[in-house]
Amino acid sequence: MSYLAEGQCSDCGEFPDKLESLRIEGDGTLRLCKRCFSRARRETNWHAAHVEPAEQARTRRARKKAAPGSFTEDEWSALLAMHPGCAVAWLGDCEGPLHRGHITPLSRTELRPRNDIGNIMPICRRHNFAQRTKTLDEWLGYGAERRVREALGASNGS
Repeated sequence: MSYLAEGQCSDCGEFPDKLESLRIEGDGTLRLCKRCFSRARRETNWHAAHVEPAEQARTRRARKKAAPGSFTEDEWSALLAMHPGCAVAWLGDCEGPLHRGHITPLSRTELRPRNDIGNIMPICRRHNFAQRTKTLDEWLGYGAERRVREALGASNGS
């Protein structure tokens, strides 16, 4: 096993003027010269971990802005007053604050979802993230959407 001297690149062994630190899962922190640092960033798919999530957030905001319909804070408050808990609480393990979840996700443009109160349900963070881009029937099985809409029906006019 070879040991590195102070200021030596962990990869090529050279002694550059400046070393960069790169934390790699499983390997710990490496001290690399500029050339090795650039190569290591490409190999560890740094772009996917840092840039793509920001791009995904931009496209979600664009879908939300392009979706027809909207709802007010008063409508959301009325929905919470009528149904104060997670809309899919029968699943158990509710966790986190309530989100404004979409019954039919905005990402499912082929289903023509709306961003109005009729397509909104209070749902906990865990269940909202678990639903992802699936409709309620795809996520929980046939009849789940009808069950949620019936429970919320009196409060959101569906």
